[in-house]
Order: sequence, then C-alpha cells, then structure tokens
Amino acid sequence: MIKALLWLTVSIGFLANAIESPKGTAIWLVGKNSVALFLNETHYQVLTDIEPKSSLIDPVTCNLWVQSKTELLKLNTQLQVLKRIPSAERILGNTLLEDSFFTIQENQWTQRDREGNPIQNFKSPLSFPIDWVGNTQMGFWTLDFQESQKKLSLVHMNHSGQAIWDKTISEKRDLWGTPQLHWSSDHSWLWVGFTASSPEHAYSPQLDLWLDSGRRLKTLQFSERGLLLGSCLQKDGSIWVARDLPSSPYTAPLYTHLEKVGSDMDYQLLFRAPLNDLIPALQCRDQQVWLTHQSLFQSDPSWLGFFSHPSSEKKLLVLKEPAWKMHACSLE
Repeated sequence: MIKALLWLTVSIGFLANAIESPKGTAIWLVGKNSVALFLNETHYQVLTDIEPKSSLIDPVTCNLWVQSKTELLKLNTQLQVLKRIPSAERILGNTLLEDSFFTIQENQWTQRDREGNPIQNFKSPLSFPIDWVGNTQMGFWTLDFQESQKKLSLVHMNHSGQAIWDKTISEKRDLWGTPQLHWSSDHSWLWVGFTASSPEHAYSPQLDLWLDSGRRLKTLQFSERGLLLGSCLQKDGSIWVARDLPSSPYTAPLYTHLEKVGSDMDYQLLFRAPLNDLIPALQCRDQQVWLTHQSLFQSDPSWLGFFSHPSSEKKLLVLKEPAWKMHACSLE
C-alpha cells in the first residue's frame, strides 16, 4: 500500500522581512485546505475551504485546475473561480500538455480541453496511474501502481490511453508517499523517484534514470534510511531532490538535504534545511528552486523559500498553511 505522509497544519502571518519572488514568476501553493498564490510580499492570496486533492497548472495562462471535494475548479491569478465542473475525478499530472489534460475516476479516463470540456472518454487497464508527461509526437509516460502485487511500473502510452510498453520498476516492496516522474525531452530520458522498503531499511529513497525508449540506464539506491520528499527537473537534465534523514525510525531529530543528482548518479549536497524541517515541494528553474518548509512541530511556522546555487536560501514568507504541492509559471 502507498503510505500517506502526514502534513502538519499551522496558521501564521508574514515575515517582517519578506522579499519578492524573482520577477515575472507566479508560485501556486497547494495545501490540505487551501490554495495560495504568491507573487511578492504585497501579493500573497489564499483561497480557503476547498480541500484540494489534485492540481495542474496551465503554463500558457498560469491558471490552475484543482480537484476539490466533488468539483473541478479553474482558478486565475486573481484567485477567481473561472469555472466549476461537478466531478469527483482525479486530475492526472502536474502540467497541461498540448492544450489538454486528463481526469480519472477508477478506470475511466476523460480527456479535457483547456476549458475543461470533455474531448474523449476511454477505459484504461491501469490500476493507479501517477503523473503524465510527454507529447503527441513522442507519446506519453505515466507510472502505475498495482497495490495487490506491490508493483510500480513505467508505462508508455498514446493519447488514446493505449499502452505501447510497460516496464517494471519495483515489485514486492512497500511504497511510502507518492512516486515522482520527470521527462527531459532535450536528453530523451526519464527520472523516476520513489521511497520503498529495502533489505537494509524499512524505507529508503531510490532514483531510476530511463531512456524514454524504455531502457533503464542507472539506479541510485540511497544507503541511508529516509524519505524522498520532493523533486524537480533542471534544464541540464539533472534532478534536484529533497530527502529526509531521520536520526532513528519515525523520530526527531530529522535532517533534510537538498541535493543535485546528475546522469552519472553522483549527488551533490546543495544545502541542509533547518533541524526538523521537511521540504515537501520543489519547483526548479535555471539552477534555481522554490521550496516549501514544514516543521515537525505545530508550534513552528511553515514557509516558502528561494534558493539559487551557490547562494544561501532566502526566506520569502511564512505560509498560512503548509503546502504539499507547488506549481510555478511565468507571467511575462
């Protein structure tokens, strides 16, 4: 079974020394009970009482689609609800691709246009698809988890939901959290990151590098116990990952590292988060990264940070609610 990570909830105000996000970038922050938009210290808006279950960014308009309770909501950068669609379907993926996206309920898939209107419906044999990357020319990739077999697979599909090939990544191992998938079109490879049980530890992170043609190139199994929290892809094809290193199982103190992993599977420590801080969400852009911090303790604030290697991390603002997911888009 995929084991859910528990995120703490706090309510807190701005940092007095909050600074502006790099010009022209909008940051969407998805929490347990809210969606927030950050542009700068004078533009941090929060929409509450929507309980987002999944979300997806439109990179052209910067609008956000959110699955909330029994509705699909389309939000603009003024946090106005542009459209409501009665539906309990889960949104697949993180980014709208080629003017459309998919929503799923059980094995029924619906392809929708940019406005959310249905284009086609079909049934899929996949058990529990996770993420959606690619394009019409090359095809699309997703991860599929079969709970009964504890099997995680990388699946190459066409736009009509037909599987082209299916490759096993992990089986007969418990997964912790949600696996993560990134495609580098410039390098024709895919990164798959997840946390699974291992002979040495109850849980430890693993990164796989695959050619998008379906051949596994390399595997990095971290030797330390811990969780893969967040990850994002850089233009150079590297992946930046946040992973926690607990001092003992399930207990504090906890140390979270932000690391850069290249195609040679060598990893470089970029910085360590403050003691007992998690980094559940990342967004990369040109050797820069936005990241959310969440303390293990409810009395400590959660906050949004910005890091540009090799500089130090900057605190942008304290969040009104911890964010488990983040999207970034350009307003220029």
